[in-house]
Amino acid sequence: MVYCRRRKVWTRWEQKGFRDSGGALCTPANLWKMTKIMGIIALKSVLRPPEKPLEIVGNDGWELVEQRVGARLPEDYKAFIECYGTGRIGAFLVVLNPFSTNRFINLIDRSRVELEGLIALRQKWPQYYLHDVFPSPAGLLPFASTDNGEILYWRTACDPEQWTVVVYESRGPKHYDFDGRMTDFLAALLTRAIQCDVLPRTFPSGVVSFVPGMSGELM
Repeated sequence: MVYCRRRKVWTRWEQKGFRDSGGALCTPANLWKMTKIMGIIALKSVLRPPEKPLEIVGNDGWELVEQRVGARLPEDYKAFIECYGTGRIGAFLVVLNPFSTNRFINLIDRSRVELEGLIALRQKWPQYYLHDVFPSPAGLLPFASTDNGEILYWRTACDPEQWTVVVYESRGPKHYDFDGRMTDFLAALLTRAIQCDVLPRTFPSGVVSFVPGMSGELM
């Protein structure tokens, strides 16, 4: 089990000379203040959004989604979907979109499958799969997956702005804990401010781009 603390993240980020969208060098304090307000800003600085995001819906759509999920969702996740829509990060990672017509990357449909599987694993090997499952308190709820089969979960809390990240390896109990929000994790990962040892060492590689994809093309 690996724990990542924010102080370490921002120290490594500063060493890499991370800059904002205007080219100004960011300090750890400024970065954390910026992402605390809206983590999507930091992510957009390192991952260019598409000009025409696919499969996005307005505020009325979110209300229905949250009713079906059974919980309010983090604001940075909503901002990500509205900004990026459906597509792949670095031709490897897909953030689940509740508005997608593809059941494999639809947040609600994929969550149902992944949570059923996680419950079964906990029942069979409770000594290895230690996290509770949503909607239990602090239960895991998936928000992304990779081409290798790794699943990225929120570790939920009463306040959705306090949800953190847990990444589980494919076909195994090894996991990585990140003490921050989804967009904090993605921005830190893509700038190599952190090394998530559950994901391949080759990801990310070089300049990472977001490629929008039609729902039928993504599995």
